[in-house]
Amino acid sequence: MTCPWSIYDELTHYIRKHEHVSSACRLTHEEEMLLMQLCDSEMREKLSVEVMNRKAFVSGVSHLAEIPKESSITVKFGAKNMPKYEDFDSGPDQTILLDPKNTNFGSKIFGAAYSRPDTVCTCLLLHVV
Repeated sequence: MTCPWSIYDELTHYIRKHEHVSSACRLTHEEEMLLMQLCDSEMREKLSVEVMNRKAFVSGVSHLAEIPKESSITVKFGAKNMPKYEDFDSGPDQTILLDPKNTNFGSKIFGAAYSRPDTVCTCLLLHVV
């Protein structure tokens, strides 16, 4: 019987919120490794960096008992490519001065318009008896 939900999606959400899961509700290392093996078979493309890092960590922790006391273990983690940001401290920001209508703040200020009401006020007076 196949699961009606995606094991990969559920495991990814579990890994992202792992630090907020209480110790009584956490999966064992064996359960996590079983789910990650199921994800390997379920996913056609490459697993996400979060899942791969968790898999490397869990497999490293599960082999700690087999390592002699004087030796160590190295776990290789993947990293996401960080987006490139401009250096905002390189000079003054003059975008609102150059084109004020294309900025969010400038469109609110310069896009607002005021129109005077008509000088003639037509009022309706009702006389209640």
